[in-house]
Amino acid sequence: MKVSIVIPVFNAERFLEKAIDSCLCLPETGEVILVDDKSTDKSVEIAEKYVQKDKRVKLFFHPNKENRGTGASRNLGIVKASCEFVSFLDNDDFYLPNRFTRTKEVFEANNDIDGVYEAIGTYAYDKESLE
Repeated sequence: MKVSIVIPVFNAERFLEKAIDSCLCLPETGEVILVDDKSTDKSVEIAEKYVQKDKRVKLFFHPNKENRGTGASRNLGIVKASCEFVSFLDNDDFYLPNRFTRTKEVFEANNDIDGVYEAIGTYAYDKESLE
């Protein structure tokens, strides 16, 4: 099972490395598709660093490098995806180890399903985020 992980990116320099790193350590990750949505911080620089470091990381932009929103960024990521499965990760979130272990089991046991939705946990980077 190989997964295309789509991450819409908008002003995420504070979180982006952790998000990407959490994807790259998973054996099921076939590619990490970053879609920049006209970031004004250092997000693109961070993304470009990963593109140079790991061939699984790909960076895309909307036409004319416009801001089109999260939904349009996810849709562009789906179009660019090359793996059989697609997963979405927000740019300020991260996957835990073994993220796709149970998902793989579900797909292997059920040939008639097209997707799964799983529970999430919450983590606060700081007290302000928690509030």
